Amino acid sequence: MSRVDLEVDVNGEELFVVDKDILSRFCGRIRSLVVAGAGSARRPQRVALYAFPGGAEAFELVARFCYADGGGGAVTAANACVLRCAAEFLDMAAAADATEAAPSLVSRTEKALEEMPQWPWHAVVDAVKQCQRLLPLADTTGAFDAAVSALVSHMAVPPPPAGDATPTTTSSPESSAFRFSCDTKSSSLSLRGSCISRTWWFEDLVVLSPGTVERVAAALVARGGAGAADHGVVARFLFYYLKCRIAGAGAEEKKAMLEAAVAAMSLLDRSAVSCKGLFGILRIAAPLKQLAGACQERLVAMIGRKLDHATLDNLLVPAPAGTGSLYDVGLVLRFVGAFLRGGAAGEPARLKKAGRLIDLYLAEVAPDPSLRPAKFLELATALPAPARDCHDALYRAIDVYFQVCYGEYIPFRQRPNLDSISHYSALTSFREQLLRINCQHVSAPSEILWSMQCMQLNF
Repeated sequence: MSRVDLEVDVNGEELFVVDKDILSRFCGRIRSLVVAGAGSARRPQRVALYAFPGGAEAFELVARFCYADGGGGAVTAANACVLRCAAEFLDMAAAADATEAAPSLVSRTEKALEEMPQWPWHAVVDAVKQCQRLLPLADTTGAFDAAVSALVSHMAVPPPPAGDATPTTTSSPESSAFRFSCDTKSSSLSLRGSCISRTWWFEDLVVLSPGTVERVAAALVARGGAGAADHGVVARFLFYYLKCRIAGAGAEEKKAMLEAAVAAMSLLDRSAVSCKGLFGILRIAAPLKQLAGACQERLVAMIGRKLDHATLDNLLVPAPAGTGSLYDVGLVLRFVGAFLRGGAAGEPARLKKAGRLIDLYLAEVAPDPSLRPAKFLELATALPAPARDCHDALYRAIDVYFQVCYGEYIPFRQRPNLDSISHYSALTSFREQLLRINCQHVSAPSEILWSMQCMQLNF
């Protein structure tokens, strides 16, 4: 007959009164705590287990296993992850090796985890959710990796039978409310049906934590192949996740979601992520001043690599408060830098599209009296010469900038060194006309002569 000589306080939730010899035989941590407190006069002896995975319910299952000499309690899909973590916490593997107690709870739970790909979909999803609450032990034991791997295996096959998975609702990924996240290039019904069949799992995973979403997305990309591992499907899920979760989240939670989504998107092919969606993330992220630097750089790099797909409205991002400027020209310069570093300089068609876009942007920012000449010059010279077949738009922006900042006319000798930004051989008659108009405002013959000399030198 077992004795009752040990009290175990589990997370302050519940007090278990057990036989210390029985539990010590299977649990190395219990044995160590009992030995450490052997000098105490208190009877029965008490030990405390803080941050015990699964709480009192999991400890009761472990105790049943021990009292049945390693044969009690069934390891099921519902408890395999938590029991594996509990066994790790209690150092049951070492205890089994030392006492040759068999069977080990560690081996029993690991066998169950190996069979996880054969579990029903809903059981795998529940296991992933459970692992979120069991960190970091779920990581150190491999339970989390096993759950994510099983999840990805299920995603690569057609939807499970009705009743096994939660059916998508009217807020499905392909609904009209999904405009934020989806780059809809075709409205074909056949393509629409195909897309839905590959996104059946979206609704079930939208409740996962940001870290888990990033982990699942990375696993999908690493798996490769067709089906669920398609980069476009992963991108749509990440956008859908943000659409569903971001509205009601607090600042810190929003920050975590954005950082996780951006980190996962950075693993995808450039063509898989829509430019519109990336600018949507940028708008959400703007008020979050403390977004991690690495996340900001990834987002800028991804947008920059798709600069030739952007619109003028996309680039008109308000300048940070306190700068006095209308638009964030520095951010656009970072986009251009990322665009060129991504190899676009060697792709003439993409380069010219970006050139037309930047000229439109220059025309918008030129009337801003707070825009410093050095910044204007940097933006105007950011793209290489092949980006423009014609420089009329660029010169118009320059002239507007001069007029706004310095008045109706400025003698050439007093203008900032902006001549270097125009490739004069490419300019049309517009520049000659503009120069003639400017010359009509010159008040001194010497200035007219100087202007003519400039024209001769530049042409």
